[in-house]
Amino acid sequence: MWRIMAERMTASWTTAPHFYLFREVTVGRLAAWRQQAEKQTGGRITYTDVLVKLVAAALARHPAVNASW
Repeated sequence: MWRIMAERMTASWTTAPHFYLFREVTVGRLAAWRQQAEKQTGGRITYTDVLVKLVAAALARHPAVNASW
């Protein structure tokens, strides 16, 4: 089973096109908002939590983006 998984992973890596996208962003306001939200809630809020919330809000506003054609 492990050999087959390794073969398929290798095949996927060598046959599928891969690309990388790098962006530099300034997140000062986001960091301040996250800190304030942590103080208000008393919980730990990660940047992943914030990203999930923002993506969910964007999809709720633009449901066609999440549609399969």
